[in-house]
Amino acid sequence: MKTLYDIKEDYITLISQIEHAEGEITEEMNNALTLTEKTLKEKSENYLEFIGSRESYLLRVDEEIKRLQAIKKAESKWIDKLKEKLVDAVQIFGDIDLGLKTITTRPSQSVECDLDSLSKEFKITKVTIQADKTKIKNALKDGQEVKGATLIDKLNFRLK
Repeated sequence: MKTLYDIKEDYITLISQIEHAEGEITEEMNNALTLTEKTLKEKSENYLEFIGSRESYLLRVDEEIKRLQAIKKAESKWIDKLKEKLVDAVQIFGDIDLGLKTITTRPSQSVECDLDSLSKEFKITKVTIQADKTKIKNALKDGQEVKGATLIDKLNFRLK
């Protein structure tokens, strides 16, 4: 079966032939136009079927990622719980010598704070700068020149 590129090239050739014939369409040209339209519809249906298949596949991938993330989270919680139990055991019995390994604890410190209660000297303000694309688009449409920005016309796929 022909590719969309081949179908397009055939169509352009046919239109060129019709223009050279000053708009007069022969039986052969008419049949070729009909065949080109039929081929285009078949190819388009095949593309849509393939796109739907790939989109379905991506949904399954997303679901699998969520499932694996849930497993990872559950396993991490389980590991943390087991580590807590070992820390409790070391606190009660002291270091546990296993021959090649020894279970011990080490002291550490962490800071917990209520951000609203902290004074300004203990806070960091982070600022992110982003382009206001909606405002830029409106300015460009109104004929204003916006240095560093251009308006690009695109055609996006849509299925009705």
